[in-house]
Amino acid sequence: MKKPDVLILSAGAVAEDLASIFGHIPSGMVPINSKPAISWIIDALIAQGFSRFLITMGFKRDLVENFLRVAYNGRCTIEYIVVDDTLPPGNSILQALPSVQSEDLLVNLGDTIVRDTI
Repeated sequence: MKKPDVLILSAGAVAEDLASIFGHIPSGMVPINSKPAISWIIDALIAQGFSRFLITMGFKRDLVENFLRVAYNGRCTIEYIVVDDTLPPGNSILQALPSVQSEDLLVNLGDTIVRDTI
C-alpha cells in the first residue's frame, strides 16, 4: 500500500523563550542532539516508507530549504510551499492542500517528533 503524502508545518519562528537560547530560527530548525527537529521527523518517516513531503515555509524559509536540499537530495521528494507565517497553522494546511497527491495526508508540526510507527 502506498504511503500518504506528509505535510510538515515549518513556517513559524520559535517562541521567544527558545529564541533566547537558539536565536531567531524556524521552529523545525531547533537542534536536538546536533540535528534539526525537522530532520529527525523526516528521517523517521523515510525509515517507515514515506517518500513525499510537503514543507510549508515562511519565517527564514531559505534556511529550511537550503538545509533540506542538501540533507535529502535524492532520498525523497520534497515540495516547498511558501505561506504567510503570521497566520495560524490552519492557513498553511489550506494552502498546501492543492499540492497533495495522495488520498490521505499525514500532518506533522515541524517541531513535533513522534517516536512510534505510523
